[in-house]
Amino acid sequence: RALPVLRDSADGERVVAAPLAEGQSYHVFLSHVWRTGQDQTRALKQALREVVPGLSAFLDVDDLSDIGTLEALVAQSAVFF
Repeated sequence: RALPVLRDSADGERVVAAPLAEGQSYHVFLSHVWRTGQDQTRALKQALREVVPGLSAFLDVDDLSDIGTLEALVAQSAVFF
């Protein structure tokens, strides 16, 4: 099922991710409950990336290679969700 295109209400242009600020690696850091939330959060990540081209979303099960860097990765994200 195709997701709708997200458009700016002012000009009708398709919304794309804004450039990241210096020192940021991700637009959004997606947090979830380990036991029950991984599948739903992965689906959310995919949906966000489909409706907002260029969006960089961090999800631990996809992107975390060293648990010791978790705090820094949160700090490198524009939004914690």
